[in-house]
Amino acid sequence: MALLWSLKEKEDTVSVTKVLLTRSNLADQQATLEALKAKLRALSDDDSLMPARSRTCQGKMTGDADEVRRQSLIFQEQIKELESIMRNYILVYPATHANYVGIGVIVTFQRYDSETNHSIGREETFEIGGYRSTDIKGNLPRMSYDAPLAAAMRGLEVGDQTADITLNRMRCYLKVLNIELPGHSGQGDEPELALNTISHTQ
Repeated sequence: MALLWSLKEKEDTVSVTKVLLTRSNLADQQATLEALKAKLRALSDDDSLMPARSRTCQGKMTGDADEVRRQSLIFQEQIKELESIMRNYILVYPATHANYVGIGVIVTFQRYDSETNHSIGREETFEIGGYRSTDIKGNLPRMSYDAPLAAAMRGLEVGDQTADITLNRMRCYLKVLNIELPGHSGQGDEPELALNTISHTQ
């Protein structure tokens, strides 16, 4: 049975959504968090980032001050979200098989019109990435596990099809044609293993 890709718990009456992170995914999130903190410190401590015309002779920022405050609030919200993830995540380790659609596998599928059962477009192949791990322009496109297409196929095996879903205002379903593990290149997210996970909560 495939691991649920999003788990919810109650912490002091506050709903907490856990996300699944691979080791590389976790490192990316930590690096992003540190970069955001550095940007926030720069906005707070270094008024030389602002053009001279936006400061008064006393050095107080005017004109673009509202933009600085807006950027600061955006950084603070992003930091808050990432810190929440760092307190509540499930670390996913590599699998040795590709029996079902999960994080790290490469899945090939076909879309079908729900009304006519006719195929829509060509077969599509994606790697299922970890949290926010998306790259649709790569040689092997990658979508995050919580993207609509990936979420619809989670846990399915070759030959299975999804329930009807709506994509671009069209009712369709997806049929899984092939599932495989990436090559041993050391790139991409590690495949998901349902029974080998660590739940991290602080």
